[in-house]
Amino acid sequence: LEAQASGVEKRLAELRAALQSRESLSKSASVAERQQHIASCERLAQRVKNALESYRLELRVLPREQQAEHQHRIRAFEDSLKQARAQIEWKRLDTEQAAGSSQPGGS
Repeated sequence: LEAQASGVEKRLAELRAALQSRESLSKSASVAERQQHIASCERLAQRVKNALESYRLELRVLPREQQAEHQHRIRAFEDSLKQARAQIEWKRLDTEQAAGSSQPGGS
């Protein structure tokens, strides 16, 4: 069970690192590079979600009393994933806006 939790933590850390790795370069990177980065972040977010589901599944074998402490961890992981997904969405919107303004006749 701890292995499941540490797997979620590891994947969340990878996702956070990926989101922050391009923070300073995001405006100077080409639209195609940004789109690739967003796709990569989405794949990492999906891995986090899968690891979280695996953790939740393993949790079912514990008695209800022991599940409570893990539920707090799961909620924290879910909140972190939500924040990461929001950042990905903002990056996607920024990229779409940059793509639209770089095309002739764009806004």
